[in-house]
Amino acid sequence: ARPALRTFAELAAAPAAAALPAGAPGDLAYVIYTSGSTGVPKGAMVEQRGMVNHLFAKITDLAIHAGDCVAQNASQCFDISVWQFLSALVVGGRTHIIADDAAHDPVALLDTVHAQGVTVLEVVPSMLRAMLEELEPRPRPAGALRWLMSTGEALPPELARRWLRARPDVPLVNAYGPTECSDDVTHHILRTPPTDAAGQLPIGTPIANTQIYVLDAQRQLVPEGFLGELYVGGVGVGRGYLHRPDLTERAFVPDPFTAVAGARMYRTGDLGRHLPGGAIEFLGRIDHQVKVRGFRIELGDLETALERQPGVKAAAAVAAPDARGELQLVAYVVSDVEPAALRRALGDVLPAYMVPQVIVPLAEMPLNANGKLDRKALPPPPSEPDAGVRTIQAPRTPLEAQLAQTWRAVLGVEQLGVDDDFFALGGHSLLATRLVARLRDALGRDVPLRLVFEAPTIAAMASALDGAAVASADPRADLALVDDLAIATDAAPAVARQVLLTGATGFFGAWLLRALIDDSAARVVCVVRAESDAAAHTRLAEHLGAIGLWDDRLAARVAAVAGDLARPRLGWDDRRWAAMASELDAVIHNGAWVNFALPYARLRDANVLGTRELLRLAATARKKPFHFVSTLDVQPPREGATHGDVTALATGYAQSKWVGEALVQAAARRGLPVSIFRAGLLVGDAIEGRWTSDDFAKRLLLATLRLGAAPEVDLALDLTPVDFASRALVRLAGAGATGVFHLANPRPIAWRALVDWMAGYGFAIDRLAPDAWLARLVGRGDIDPVFAAVIGMLNGGSLGAPVPAPATEAALAAAGLCCPAVDQALVARYLDRFIREGLLLRPGAPGSGPG
Repeated sequence: ARPALRTFAELAAAPAAAALPAGAPGDLAYVIYTSGSTGVPKGAMVEQRGMVNHLFAKITDLAIHAGDCVAQNASQCFDISVWQFLSALVVGGRTHIIADDAAHDPVALLDTVHAQGVTVLEVVPSMLRAMLEELEPRPRPAGALRWLMSTGEALPPELARRWLRARPDVPLVNAYGPTECSDDVTHHILRTPPTDAAGQLPIGTPIANTQIYVLDAQRQLVPEGFLGELYVGGVGVGRGYLHRPDLTERAFVPDPFTAVAGARMYRTGDLGRHLPGGAIEFLGRIDHQVKVRGFRIELGDLETALERQPGVKAAAAVAAPDARGELQLVAYVVSDVEPAALRRALGDVLPAYMVPQVIVPLAEMPLNANGKLDRKALPPPPSEPDAGVRTIQAPRTPLEAQLAQTWRAVLGVEQLGVDDDFFALGGHSLLATRLVARLRDALGRDVPLRLVFEAPTIAAMASALDGAAVASADPRADLALVDDLAIATDAAPAVARQVLLTGATGFFGAWLLRALIDDSAARVVCVVRAESDAAAHTRLAEHLGAIGLWDDRLAARVAAVAGDLARPRLGWDDRRWAAMASELDAVIHNGAWVNFALPYARLRDANVLGTRELLRLAATARKKPFHFVSTLDVQPPREGATHGDVTALATGYAQSKWVGEALVQAAARRGLPVSIFRAGLLVGDAIEGRWTSDDFAKRLLLATLRLGAAPEVDLALDLTPVDFASRALVRLAGAGATGVFHLANPRPIAWRALVDWMAGYGFAIDRLAPDAWLARLVGRGDIDPVFAAVIGMLNGGSLGAPVPAPATEAALAAAGLCCPAVDQALVARYLDRFIREGLLLRPGAPGSGPG
């Protein structure tokens, strides 16, 4: 009833007429102290007009009227208390102040809401979860409640489903907004439960007089569906941080997207994207991205995957040092599922590097005073995975004892049994390399790297080293997989109108997609491993955007569908399978699990059985040209031929491609039009030097430069620009070419020349004997894990130059294509780009030495 409150609505109606403090650049300002990510309080200065704008956005979007009662349950030192206090009063309604003890007790809160006739209630997701634990087994009367708002943290879809099933008459509002922008800046209203396949829930669309921008690292707008940082513009953006000009300058930046003079936008530090229809999806904090063993991981993605698992009520993920001091992923869960079972379930939906090494069960998540997850209060992870849970089987033979001693030293664990899995104990590709190096010294004999993957327990490894066979699939047994393949009699049109492409989220696949758009009129259907078509589209869009291959033409001509090469019929139901078989005109099968360390048995489902399923698709309803991407590693000394002995090939990956080629050629003998394209060592495009982060050749160059050393070996590398290789495949496939083609640079580069070019750029590179180089590599804990494979390749010489391919060169010449030269100038262009992307420091810059 104080005069200041009575004039609040008047200020909203005519803010320009409000009296301002002398010298103030805008209207009245408030300082709201917020801890931020560092825990050190900082004063966020927000203006009265921003608070008024937010207040009336709540009144408008929730249609608050004189008959409403709004619960004031937030701390009265917290920014959201402002709208809770005033929204009902401004329109003649009631505000009910919830007692502090009731505000933190789900039972008392529900009882108060019912008894006092509260119509609008706002809670954080953790309180919503606690309320549901009370509501679901013991339903309470609905009372007068007509809106429930969720704020403060990301709202899990599972909670939204549970609330709207328990209270279908009370819509749920998902709100988002930083303190620096006068509280909430978006609203998203949910009236029906989201589907079980839903990913993150949208945070909605901006409130009145507010703009939300999704920008890239250069603060340029990104297309719909692409990941970027969220920036907020409009009247709610505050003045900055009190007495902190440094923080203000970094977070409050000029707004180039408005005509308002002097307008600024707030850099939230949050990741998000625009969805079709205009809503925005929040995808976590930028500072929740971690790099573990060379892989960039969004902790929010891992937490979402955990919370989707049956039996998991809440989850949190962190990157924490293990006993060796190396970063590992640690997950905390409120769950009745055994950690080992949960890890196996995650392995079915996540890549291996995203599965946490340690899962810690908790009775409940620690929360701070505002009901948010208190990450600092999470207990330290155990020093050993599943400590105190596993049954330890002691070594039974001298060899097992020797292996156990070496395993303990490499893994940094004391409790170790002969049946424990190397990878379940925190092992990974790089540690496998260290293990093999130490075992060679300890045993005085050769230990192949693949043995760690084929026999990942001490018992199995000892048995294998003693001469017993390691259980693995025999590639030769799979040659009959398409003996029953029935080829349709009708043929697809000569000009493909709709093409199926696999592997578009890989390096070569992204460029194949772009070449199909540039060099054909076809619509492209991309099979992407994901939980839903929407998630497939998101994953594809993110990948293309990350390497600058998106443009507006793709939106109309590209479709993404969820599918898994390792599942029968790609995981599709009968309806989708039949539709694809009838509508497709061609198949380009580029997808594969590319891992040079895994044995054939581990790669078989995706690389071999997936090829069989796609051949069946190409042969069903009408026969469609089938174009298969293979590798030069299967080649003998003659173009077009295949190595006669699959078991003699160096890697399980090459073996899987050898079998894939055999299946394709068997289908050709039955009448299916096919072509095989053997790719060489693909590198960035010849114009702008664009690569993807996990490309093999890029990682080879980066690790050499970061290590500051190169092995003195005689190698000739067929470095092939990816834009040439992709265009060559699309041109030849479109021309109806059949047979085997080699997509490799006919002018290979000597490894020593490549090292000289990098040194000529200014990088210091030691030339070491292979053994000395290997010792330096193994001694480094932060080198990319792909080099477990590189070591074997360099020792085996499997990166050598391709055999001459005159038939391929003739076909390319007829298509008007010639492989661009990879020379010192192009390598310098690649290095320039690495430096611009922050992957390397320019030679001579502080800290630019090896490491």
